[in-house]
Amino acid sequence: MMTAFGVDPKGKDDPVSADGAWVDGRGPRILVVTRAGEAGGAAGSGDRAGAARRSVPNLDEVAGALSTDGQVALLAMEGRSLADQMRLFRDADLVIAQHGGAMANLAWCRPGTRLVEIVTVPKEKVLTGFYTGLQLTFGQVTQEDGHAPVDIAAVTAQVRDVLSQDAAGAKKDAVPGARAGRVRARKDKAGQRTPIPWTSLAWRRHENLGVDERDSAAWLAQVRQRTTFTPPVDGAPVHVLASAWRSGSTLLQRLVMSGGDVLVWGEPFGHRDPVRQLTDTFIAFRDGYPKPNHFLSTRTENPDFSLTDDWVANMYPDVDDLVASHRAMLDRLFAEPARARGFDRWGLKEVRLDAQQGEYLADLYPGTKTLLLVRDPYAAFESYRMRGGWYDRVPDRPVFDAEAFAEHWVRLTTSFVETAARRDDMRLVRYEDLIEQRLDVADLSTFLGTTLDISVLGIRKRGREDLAPHPMRPKEERIFTPIVAELAAALGYRRLER
Repeated sequence: MMTAFGVDPKGKDDPVSADGAWVDGRGPRILVVTRAGEAGGAAGSGDRAGAARRSVPNLDEVAGALSTDGQVALLAMEGRSLADQMRLFRDADLVIAQHGGAMANLAWCRPGTRLVEIVTVPKEKVLTGFYTGLQLTFGQVTQEDGHAPVDIAAVTAQVRDVLSQDAAGAKKDAVPGARAGRVRARKDKAGQRTPIPWTSLAWRRHENLGVDERDSAAWLAQVRQRTTFTPPVDGAPVHVLASAWRSGSTLLQRLVMSGGDVLVWGEPFGHRDPVRQLTDTFIAFRDGYPKPNHFLSTRTENPDFSLTDDWVANMYPDVDDLVASHRAMLDRLFAEPARARGFDRWGLKEVRLDAQQGEYLADLYPGTKTLLLVRDPYAAFESYRMRGGWYDRVPDRPVFDAEAFAEHWVRLTTSFVETAARRDDMRLVRYEDLIEQRLDVADLSTFLGTTLDISVLGIRKRGREDLAPHPMRPKEERIFTPIVAELAAALGYRRLER
């Protein structure tokens, strides 16, 4: 039988696993994975290592609560040899672990091993396909954030439910009679996975594809290689893009509209905003896709081409046609309703679009002007956290915690700063200059091609008047600061010591 690092991957054939964690014959083997710096874990090093990145402060209490349910081992993986980690995960009947890098060791688990993952809401769906592919039975218990205590009762309830199902299954298997045996045999056969020869090649192609749906610069470069943006534009739009919620975007939107000739729509259909849905069309574009023979225009260059005799399973309009259809939709959705209400120009106020999506809009409508609004991320989050529960995209991108908000701010702000530095039709605006009325309104009016009324900045309108900013909790700050600190400092935003 083949082994890896001296470990048989097929079953529990070693007398004792690492650290003597398991003793034969004492019930289910429950592995509770802790981290360096956590209760039960060795000391760690580095700002992003061990418990500094994520932690469960009451994990030792979880392990204690399960002591009557089986053999419980509360162990960290840091400092262990690969062979020891393989044995621990292979021999475990049930694994309890917080979402993180240690989950890679689940690859050594036997099919059917039970898993209870401790996870924050934004991470709930990240690894579920991995668990399914390993044939693990898994459940999840949610943390408020990456350093919050976990509900011990919720963990023990999941564990005991799993163990009771195992016990019931074992009892059923023991029922005498030929019919029971036949039923079990059919289930076993139905549950077996039949390897398909090409799957490993397909997965390698998938891994090499390297498509990142958030890499807007990649698809924008591809689109620009494949089409021309030359339509004449009258009344080019004015857009306001903000780096996060609670950044003054509505105040800037009202200032842009103060001249009376521009209608700036406010985050229209924001949970699934149309602009991002349109630009998602290009995510898969890369060198080699779409291929030239995918396009009907290329096919018809061949005089022998026939719609009935040739391969037509993949046959596309040109990319120019796709781009033109986007403009037609945006005209009908935004431009025409604005003109029908007496406005010469239109625009969008958005808090979810990055600068490259703004560039695509500017390519569609030459002459477009775009304001890129940024705010101190700490102040923005402290204003947001009392109103939170919003989404970057519904239903799979909630922004419910400090980590998700910080990552959103960094991604959009990075794109704003880099793009504003190289484009004359996009301008970076600071919330702090806006709120303190330090903007050169005459210069901004000239840039936008409209007359702005500075008195609008003295009118404060809030969606919820009763919700004041709330200071960030220390555990939120521990998560938030490492993500935003470098970019925030470069923009002059520094967290003051309390």
